[in-house]
Amino acid sequence: MRKYFLPFIVAATITACGNKTSNNNESADSTNAVSATTGDEVKADNIKPDDFTSPDLAYFNVHGPVHKLFAFGSTYEFDEDGKLIKMDDYDPFKESERIYDEETSQFEETTCYKRDAKGRISETYGLESFSEIIWENDHLAREEGQVEGTEFTYHYSYDKNGDLVKMIAEYRSVGYNDEEGDDEYYEKVETKYTIRKHDAHGNWTLRTDEEGNEAKRQILYYGESEKSLTGPASLHPERDTYHMTGSIGGDKNATLNISNGEGDYTISIGTRLLKVYRYHPSDGTLLIKAYQKSNNKYLGYFQGTCDHTDGIITYKGQFYNQDFNSVDFNLKCEK
Repeated sequence: MRKYFLPFIVAATITACGNKTSNNNESADSTNAVSATTGDEVKADNIKPDDFTSPDLAYFNVHGPVHKLFAFGSTYEFDEDGKLIKMDDYDPFKESERIYDEETSQFEETTCYKRDAKGRISETYGLESFSEIIWENDHLAREEGQVEGTEFTYHYSYDKNGDLVKMIAEYRSVGYNDEEGDDEYYEKVETKYTIRKHDAHGNWTLRTDEEGNEAKRQILYYGESEKSLTGPASLHPERDTYHMTGSIGGDKNATLNISNGEGDYTISIGTRLLKVYRYHPSDGTLLIKAYQKSNNKYLGYFQGTCDHTDGIITYKGQFYNQDFNSVDFNLKCEK
């Protein structure tokens, strides 16, 4: 199956991991310290109006006093001036590096950015991909780049409200051999989007494509408290306490307890320790590692999604042991 690199504005493919040498003078450490606070700690006089924009906000197709954007599997944080300062838990303007986790046998990869002389995001790059950003009239107009040997060009179109409503993607690959033996591959794909919902600030929060696929975003603004968030964005398994019950494999009366990112779970054969490894509040993806209680030996990991609706928290997915055999789990608790 051919793999396509999709830009953030369509579907981000970014996960959090470490970083190293900075490629830009901008960093989270050099920004206003207020950006690290919750929205309700910022003075009202400093809050930007809804029509406020910046190059970074425009890149992510949002506007207004945006503090955090939860979308497409990642969390993006901006300072009061609309400058991107954090993606998940790393600085996106530092060099990308790839980390191999021996316990999960998985690679993690960051995608990072560079700016042009006007302070706009001008390049994105990762381990096997890069793209050049072309701006027109303060909008992201086009991206050109390459991923895993495939060249791509994305063309973007917006409606009168500034929302992305169409993308034309062109893919080219020299040396690709399909069933007919062609040495050159080319494909052009047009995708149209329908905006279904906007929030009170005018940013879209729900859109669909022509096939009915949904994309959701949640946005926390300066002046708002995180308590106003709902769904996955309202959960903090790395710091809060949760007591869940339900099924893990064939055990129908299993329990799972989390407090400050650590805890335990109990099934019929005994109690095991656990540790929250990664949580994405944009889509509720939660990865928890499991360990033997007696000797702290690694046993496997829980991988699933969390949600918070009408006061009920659910956590569903699969548990994988060291041999990558899996069982389903379905847990819930009240908040």
